[in-house]
Amino acid sequence: SIYPAEGYLGDQEFYDDIIYEYNQTKAKNRQIAMVHLRSKPFPRNNNGKVVRDKLIEEDNHERKNH
Repeated sequence: SIYPAEGYLGDQEFYDDIIYEYNQTKAKNRQIAMVHLRSKPFPRNNNGKVVRDKLIEEDNHERKNH
């Protein structure tokens, strides 16, 4: 998952093109298979680190609603 810069929100085609170009020069075990674009920033603690427990919880909740 990535949270794109404001100008690239929802632009999956932009990231697909970048991934395609990257994968052309990498071995199969180094290629990017998929990218999930987030619609909101990652949950962070007071030190600015991503809180993985909350991230997993949000992802599970989002998958249940789709």
